[in-house]
Amino acid sequence: MNSINTDLKFTMELGGSLLCFLDLQISLKNNHLSTTVYSKPTDSHLYLHANSCHNLSSINGIPKGVALRLRRICSTDDDYQQKSGEYTSYLVNRGYDQKSVKQSFDKVNQKTRTVARKKVVRDKETRVVFATKFNPRGPNVTNII
Repeated sequence: MNSINTDLKFTMELGGSLLCFLDLQISLKNNHLSTTVYSKPTDSHLYLHANSCHNLSSINGIPKGVALRLRRICSTDDDYQQKSGEYTSYLVNRGYDQKSVKQSFDKVNQKTRTVARKKVVRDKETRVVFATKFNPRGPNVTNII
């Protein structure tokens, strides 16, 4: 594969009918473009560990976000199924519950690729935001407020 350095300081790998750019692999099959997820061989897939001291909503959102990313990029259902298996094992290795990861991937699998690629428009909420430093050994601020 040839490597080309562009003006934007990105590296693209070119080789025949294959183009790898960032996390996307584009190939030419039967005169049609096909896309799938690409990661370099040295990528260690170190997602936020499930036992880290982050908000539970952030930790629970990572499997869904990964599944949506795969659904949006993979152009075929078979490719999505294959990549789902790979990325499920990456998340389980980072401490995520296999059952909940599988549920997230299955829920995203029920969406078509077109629906997964549409922008989600949420109603604007008016709420007061309370921000403080988080300490897992500190008191439960939610109960105090």
